[in-house]
Amino acid sequence: MKKSESRFKKYSQAVLRYFIELLIVFAGVYGAFLLSQYKENRQKAERRDQICDALLREIGGISKDARLSGKRLSQMKAWYDSSMAEKKMPPLIPFADPIAFTPHIWEATIQSDGLVLLEVSMIEEISGFYNSTQKLIHLVEQFRLRTEPFLMIDQEKERHEFYDLKTKHLKSKYSWYLKEIGQMAQACSTVAAKGDSLLVFLNREKGGGRNF
Repeated sequence: MKKSESRFKKYSQAVLRYFIELLIVFAGVYGAFLLSQYKENRQKAERRDQICDALLREIGGISKDARLSGKRLSQMKAWYDSSMAEKKMPPLIPFADPIAFTPHIWEATIQSDGLVLLEVSMIEEISGFYNSTQKLIHLVEQFRLRTEPFLMIDQEKERHEFYDLKTKHLKSKYSWYLKEIGQMAQACSTVAAKGDSLLVFLNREKGGGRNF
């Protein structure tokens, strides 16, 4: 009986020792996994913040440029309106203002799979902003192409091409000129406003979002 108890005790101790060793190995492996996961998640969080910082700089610059361009266009529109109200016939100036917003950072983020680090709500906000800039660029390019032929006309001598000399109003076929200046000014204001709102949003979300 005593031999059986002794044998059972030794067996129990061996099983317990094996279980403890197994538990230590498991704890070590799991601990290494958690440490590796923590480092990986921290790297993702740091990269996410780097993307946000770069986008903040790019969007801030675009917003500033759009606001300045919108101000110039609004002043231009106001000058034409007041001049024509006084029956003057100001020349229709070809548009040469360099409005170009190249989304380098946003395109690089997309191409480098950086979108996986951003929340859906953030992606939607940023995409909406850059879509607005593309619409503005389209308006500017369209206006530039339509006004290019003006360069071939001596407007001081050929104002009859643009104006009805009796009424001193723009001819109907050139009514788009002032309309499109107003559209571009409004588009600039939209881009600037969306940019300002997006800067607030990104600053609030930076460092937050996913719990890496």
